Amino acid sequence: MSNPSLEPLEPIELSDGTEIEVSDVDPEPQAGNAQMEVPSLRTYVFRGIIAIACLIIGFYESFVLMWQNLRIGVANYSLLVVLMAIVLFIGLDRKRARALNIHDREVDYIIGGIVVLIAITIKSQLLPRFVDWETLLRLDMFALLFFAFGISGLVFGMRSTFSFAPGWILLFGYNAVAHLIISVIFGGGFWGPVMANIIGLSLAVLVSSNRDLVQATYLALMTVLFGVIIAIIVWALTDGSKFLTLVPAVLATITVVLVSSRWRLGQWKIRRRQPTVEKAGPALIAVVVATALLAWIPTPYVERVNNLPGLQMLAKPAPGVIAPIGWHIDDVQYYNWASRYFGPGSSLLRQTMTADHYNEAWDPDGLDRTVVVDTLQSAERFQQRAFGDETLYSTLRGRKSDTVQVDLGYGVDGRAYTVLDETDFLTYTKLVFEWQTTNNTVEKISVIAVDDHRAEAKFPELAPSVTRMFIQVATILFRGNDVTIDTNTQLKDLDLVSQVGRQIVAEQQVGRS
Repeated sequence: MSNPSLEPLEPIELSDGTEIEVSDVDPEPQAGNAQMEVPSLRTYVFRGIIAIACLIIGFYESFVLMWQNLRIGVANYSLLVVLMAIVLFIGLDRKRARALNIHDREVDYIIGGIVVLIAITIKSQLLPRFVDWETLLRLDMFALLFFAFGISGLVFGMRSTFSFAPGWILLFGYNAVAHLIISVIFGGGFWGPVMANIIGLSLAVLVSSNRDLVQATYLALMTVLFGVIIAIIVWALTDGSKFLTLVPAVLATITVVLVSSRWRLGQWKIRRRQPTVEKAGPALIAVVVATALLAWIPTPYVERVNNLPGLQMLAKPAPGVIAPIGWHIDDVQYYNWASRYFGPGSSLLRQTMTADHYNEAWDPDGLDRTVVVDTLQSAERFQQRAFGDETLYSTLRGRKSDTVQVDLGYGVDGRAYTVLDETDFLTYTKLVFEWQTTNNTVEKISVIAVDDHRAEAKFPELAPSVTRMFIQVATILFRGNDVTIDTNTQLKDLDLVSQVGRQIVAEQQVGRS
């Protein structure tokens, strides 16, 4: 006798292409099995709507940020997660094997509840720790995925949730950092995000394909191939518009799905899958409470939108700043890797400047002070934010002081702080500010002074290192911010870097008048 709790079998495809639907579920369960009936499809859809609504409410600020990034063409990772989730859900749903309606509600509550608590902890504890890294790590999206996993376990049962385990693993593994690293490897700009998106969706095709490993690999490679071909066409027709970086991956995925299904879209419809949980009332109450708590917890972040000071600098024939009065430029160093991290046309250079005259307030021993001025010029403000003020410096693992605001005049505000480098036993004072050119290019300027006043003083190097970045992230994760914060250091050279910054801004304003 068939069991009404069993899920439908896979349809049988005959040699002529005809499909026969096979089900081991009796249309009318016997009275003795009435207590085994599963919820109706209406209940199933209702749970799904509640789950999606809780995700949006609990992480409302993250979805607002996604919309803001979409408007400026940089929502690659956020939208990619949604697209990958759709592909994985539909594909893995077709791969799910027939299973008995067996579950342990206590296990659902234990695992689902723990995961929901992890999501709350990430938003309330980890996000404040990594506030300077929020654009790079996107821990809010990481917390959102945990919350989605927990909701699924509580509302639909862990047995159903674990049947999508390969998809969950891929979504957690192909995170914002992995997306950014792949983008940098492929040169940034237009092609970097395009390839990161294509690879992400091709992996979703590989994991969710209802084929053996060899055939699934072929489909994934086809997705990459079609994606590259479409990307070349998009790049040629639009000159590499950043608003179209997801188009090649999406079109390639749709093409592969149509080809692999022999253009029969009916095969990809979502099946009627009943949850293993009969009554989800208590679980829904817990989910709503958790949603309210997540919505109440603010998402800490620094400025995320593309706001800049009112001062606009004139378009210049070359990047860099004009040496302020009383200073001369000793050396200029260019960094050719800037375009890989900050987009095509970006430039990054370091100008070493020395004061023309001795200033007793800056050095009691009669030495002329030297500073370095790093100028990053890029059309991608978002990419600048992704790497922050310290990520690309050799002092990344130093102890950073609290930031103070400095008024540089003409509506420009700078942020000043010190970095204690315990490796070289040196303390650096840094002033950072931005402005925008008349052609919408952003310049980020960093003025750095070191407490070693000699001519051979060692300044922090600009040297991007993924390894050093991950070591710092792990350090903050396991030991907290206290190991990266210096609360005792005084900003000894604050007056020095502030005066240089004000003179740079003033020189720019003089050039405009």
